[in-house]
Amino acid sequence: FFNMPQTKDTLLLAGDIGGTNSRLALYFPPDEAHSSPRPFYPPASADTGWKEYLNETYGSFDEVLATFLADSGLLPPSPSSSPRNIIACLACAGPVADNAVAFTNESGNQFRVDGDALAADPPLGVAISSCTVVNDFVGAGYGTLTLDRSGASGEVRILNGAAGDVRSDGVVCCVGAGTGLGECFLTPGSSGGYVCYPSEGGHKDLSSRSSVEFGAQQHIVAKYGPAGSKRCSIERVASGTGIANVYEYLAKVSPERADAAVKKELAESLDSLRGKVIGTAAKKGTCGICVETMEIFASAYGAEVGNVACQFIPHGGIFVCGGLTPKNMHLIEGPGSPFMTAYNDKGRLSKLVKDIPVFAVMVEDLGLRGARYVAAREYSRLVDGEPGNDEAVPATAATEEASPSPKEGNPYLWAAGGAAAALALVSIFGKKR
Repeated sequence: FFNMPQTKDTLLLAGDIGGTNSRLALYFPPDEAHSSPRPFYPPASADTGWKEYLNETYGSFDEVLATFLADSGLLPPSPSSSPRNIIACLACAGPVADNAVAFTNESGNQFRVDGDALAADPPLGVAISSCTVVNDFVGAGYGTLTLDRSGASGEVRILNGAAGDVRSDGVVCCVGAGTGLGECFLTPGSSGGYVCYPSEGGHKDLSSRSSVEFGAQQHIVAKYGPAGSKRCSIERVASGTGIANVYEYLAKVSPERADAAVKKELAESLDSLRGKVIGTAAKKGTCGICVETMEIFASAYGAEVGNVACQFIPHGGIFVCGGLTPKNMHLIEGPGSPFMTAYNDKGRLSKLVKDIPVFAVMVEDLGLRGARYVAAREYSRLVDGEPGNDEAVPATAATEEASPSPKEGNPYLWAAGGAAAALALVSIFGKKR
C-alpha cells in the first residue's frame, strides 16, 4: 500500500453479494472538503451509484465485478493512463475463510469471492490496493453504525425505548429475518470503535410457547430432522422459509381453512418465494391460515429478539433488520403487536428487556452500508500507514466534540466524523507514506 495513488484518485468499492443478486457501489473517500461530523461515507456521485446484478446470468463473481467496473466508466482511457485505485470490502453470503467465500448461487453456478486474488489480479486494468471479504451479516452489523437512530429520517423506527437511551459504550446486536435468520453482535474496541462478530444464533433451539407452535415444531422436526431427532431451530419458524413451514403445518391439520387460490399459487412458486405468497395473502385478509401463520412468525421473531436482549443486555441497541422486517411492521410495531408482546414476555427479566432500545431497520442497503464502512476504515488505515488490526473503526479523537453524550445525536456518526476530520488533516498537511 505504500504505492497507493493520491487520495483524489482513490474510490471505495462496497459490495453486498448474495445467492441471488450482487449489489455494488463506488464512493469517494473523506477529504478536506468534508471534515465536519458526518457519516463516515460520503454520498455516491451520479456516475458511481449503486448497481444490482442477477448472479445467475454470470459464470463467476469476477464477471460481475468486471461488468460493474465497465458500467461505472472506470476503465483507463488508454493503456498508458493511470488507473483509478480502489479499496474494497465485499459482504458475502457465506462463511469467510482466508479472506474468501465460496457459495452456490440459485442457478447452480459456483461463486467464489477471493479478496486476495482480486487485489493481486484485478479485472480490467484497475488497481485494487485492498479487498476485504466479510460475512454478509457482519456487513449488516457494521451497517447499523451508519443509521440515524432518531427515526426522523425514516432509516429506523423505534420499537422500544428511545434513541436517547442508547449508551455509546454498550453492546450492539443485530437480528434479521429474511430467507433465513441472521444474528451478529458488536462490542466496543480498545480504541473506541466497534468490532463486529458473526453468530449462528438463528440456529438456536426453538422453544414453542403454545400448543399450535408445539405442533408446528413437531411437524418441522419430522420434515427436516434425521430419525430420532427432536430438534428444531428458531430459523425454521422465524424466517421466510419458516413462514412456509408453519403454513404447511396449519394447512395439514386444518385443510378446510386453506384458500384454494393460495394453494395453487404456492404449488407454482419457487420455494424461496412461498413466504412472500403467504405474507401477501395475509395482508389482503383472503386466507385465515396465512394470517395465523404470519402472527406465529412475528411472535417467534419477537421472542428471539427478546432472548438476544436477555443474552447480551445490549444497551447500544438491538437493530431488527432483514427483508421481512419493513414488510411486516403491522405485526412488529406497537405494544400489542405479536412481535412486541413476545419480546416483552420474559417473566422476571421483563423489566430488563423493556430498558433495551430496539429499532426496526427500514433501509434495504444495510449490508452495502456496512461494506462501505469497512472500506472507509481500511482507507484510513492505509493513508495513515498503520498495520492491520481487529478494530472496527480507527481511533476516534479524544475530544468532547468527537464524543458527544449518548443523548446528543448518533455517537457512531460523530465518531466517524472525527475520523473523517483526521483524514482531512492528513490531506491538508500533505502527509505521505
